[in-house]
Amino acid sequence: MKIAFVIPPSRMSREIHIPYGITTLATLCDSLGYRTAIVDCTPDPVFEVDAVRKALAVEEQWDVIAVGGFSSQYKYIQQIVPAARQMFPQATIIAGGGFLTSMPHEAMQLLPDIDVGCIGESEETLPEVLERIYNRQWDSVKGIIYRDANKKIVMTEHRPLIKDLDKLPYPNLDLLNMEAYFQRSPLDLSMAAMFSKRRISLITERGCPHNCTFCVHLGMSCLDLSKIYKTEIKGPFVRFNSARYVVDLI
Repeated sequence: MKIAFVIPPSRMSREIHIPYGITTLATLCDSLGYRTAIVDCTPDPVFEVDAVRKALAVEEQWDVIAVGGFSSQYKYIQQIVPAARQMFPQATIIAGGGFLTSMPHEAMQLLPDIDVGCIGESEETLPEVLERIYNRQWDSVKGIIYRDANKKIVMTEHRPLIKDLDKLPYPNLDLLNMEAYFQRSPLDLSMAAMFSKRRISLITERGCPHNCTFCVHLGMSCLDLSKIYKTEIKGPFVRFNSARYVVDLI
């Protein structure tokens, strides 16, 4: 099975960060024996959907095209998804990230070319979705929203949060053009950051102990999941990687 992960630009500014979410998912899929590639638009100073088409065209057929991002990236996602469908009508298009997690039903309605949406964390969800790509029997997969045979949108029950973050694979940064990230290393945060040459950011926890009305943390806490599923869901507010995991990641 061949899977293309497409990452839209995060924002049109100088500051960019490693897309750890999709990179970790691509690493996981690669370890499961799937053939994976990443089309990363994050470092591009100007977004052109034709550039995505060109990158996808290196293969005659993709079995799966996965797209993820924040709500702030939706203006790019709404171009990428129909372009992918036009090029590869037989492919299964999977979406995830904040833009879908925050409003699953609305995202599926706005983008009818999406077949499956992964809500919140996807490291356990995505492999189960991929196992059912050809029979499309997704009703037993927790934490997704999908279209059934009659094109009806179906949302399954929530998936419990991952308890041990250390069991997740280290992201394979070789899948990205790291030199493009290093070229935009300086940050206006401190003297050291302003003159940094090879900077990358790290993510060492998930979730948040607060419940701000203006913020969604990508389904990474029980508070987020309770908002999404409109019912009280028990679980942790925040989870951390161990010091050993972080040191080994560095």
